[in-house]
Amino acid sequence: GAPRVAVWTGLRAPTGDRDPRAQGLTSVGLGHWELSLGAELRWDLAARWAVSVGAELGVRAPARWDGVEMLPGPRGAALLLAVWRPHEDVAISLGLTGWAEVPAWIEGRQDDVSWSYRLGPTAGVSWQVIPSLRLLAAVGVDPRVDHLGANTAADVRGSLGLSWSARRD
Repeated sequence: GAPRVAVWTGLRAPTGDRDPRAQGLTSVGLGHWELSLGAELRWDLAARWAVSVGAELGVRAPARWDGVEMLPGPRGAALLLAVWRPHEDVAISLGLTGWAEVPAWIEGRQDDVSWSYRLGPTAGVSWQVIPSLRLLAAVGVDPRVDHLGANTAADVRGSLGLSWSARRD
């Protein structure tokens, strides 16, 4: 049948290090405010199983880091997920996520070493708290395999989120 379609906007708060060239544990996190727009197509395969394909584009606010003006480059992400719903209010997903960041502009010049990309497995769970509010948690792994990532410092990453919807299925 026809896929279900979801469209969203997001706002991510600064976490971690603001320097896009930082290496090691200090670079874990976003470091800047980010506004994003995404879309998802979901096909129901059975009563409790679905497949989902999605994409998101994020733009980050300029900031100062140790007196240096920076404008992080845009970020794009794509995902492919298998989703199992053991209960009508709970969804568990496993899949693959790709992520790429365009080089940042620092003091008016593009910093070619600040770009990055990664591709790796991801898992998530969500719980419908009330009809319009969903709690989300996810974890992903950036495997140290040639051609699956560049300029990335995190081996394991995680996220927590809240999703409000105007309509529930």
